[in-house]
Amino acid sequence: MARDCAICSKEKMTGHHRKLLRGHRNVTGKRVFKPNLQKTMFEGKKVLACVKCIKTKSRAGATKKKPAVTDTGKS
Repeated sequence: MARDCAICSKEKMTGHHRKLLRGHRNVTGKRVFKPNLQKTMFEGKKVLACVKCIKTKSRAGATKKKPAVTDTGKS
């Protein structure tokens, strides 16, 4: 199984790891930034999805309820 998000295709990235050593930047080379993948159900299937997609999916179904309109009888 690939280590990327099944919804948005987010995958690992490489970048520089810069560490401070005695007041100077120490050249320590490259590192790998991995996405935060979690197992979740999406469209009836168990998939690996990043947390950003899981949060977006959970907010999509949640809508604010509008207050009920009450008739006051004044016209």
